[in-house]
Amino acid sequence: VERKTYVVDESTIQYWVERFLKRNETDMKVIKESSLRADKYALMDLQLWLEKNKPKTKSIYKVDKKLIREYLTYRNKVGGVSGKKWNAGNVNGVYCRIRSWYNWVQSHEKLNLEKDLLSKMDRLPKVILDTSSFTKSEIQKVIKFMKKEKNSKVWGWFIPMLKVLIQTGCRIGECVKMRIEDIDLNSREWYFHGKGDKKRRMPIKDKDLWNEIESRIVAKDGTRYEKEFVFHREFYKKGNKGSKGYECND
Repeated sequence: VERKTYVVDESTIQYWVERFLKRNETDMKVIKESSLRADKYALMDLQLWLEKNKPKTKSIYKVDKKLIREYLTYRNKVGGVSGKKWNAGNVNGVYCRIRSWYNWVQSHEKLNLEKDLLSKMDRLPKVILDTSSFTKSEIQKVIKFMKKEKNSKVWGWFIPMLKVLIQTGCRIGECVKMRIEDIDLNSREWYFHGKGDKKRRMPIKDKDLWNEIESRIVAKDGTRYEKEFVFHREFYKKGNKGSKGYECND
């Protein structure tokens, strides 16, 4: 009796989505379950959209900026599976997941995919921060303060935290409790519990802010620091007249 054999097509989007979602078992690093769930949501939704709107698009080589932009624009203008339109935060969050997936797939040289193909996507909806509670002059004062005190011993430690508060809208208690394990270094996202213990996902889009956070997690040689929180306690106290004072970290 002749047996049927099934050949796994390694050029399909589905194959690489499944591989990516199982990388916790194959890669040499542990991926948080929350991050894997977010990856699964983004990539499964992309496949659902392709099946409905682009049924012939199955090859990984068909993935490009035009295709992903069309998908994300559809979700923003028309809506998702539930019929609800995605806001700018949803769109950009899923885009980061898809980009991370594609970059991971591209690392497999046998596929010969273009490096950083999905980077710097234009014409995606912008995430606009609501600063209506501040006047323009107040905002300028804050910006001026951050620039002036960036490297000072008295306020320098607080500037990165202030940037997090301004750019994410999180509460001070959420910021000071930012844990290293809650930061996804691949997608540059922060996962934390907000009001009512609701799990939130916050992309860190500002390059300078991300560099500040990453430098507190990973040393220059690539090793991760053995500590729990991203921001640690610091204070600066002036010593006697003529002395330089001292700094304390823990």
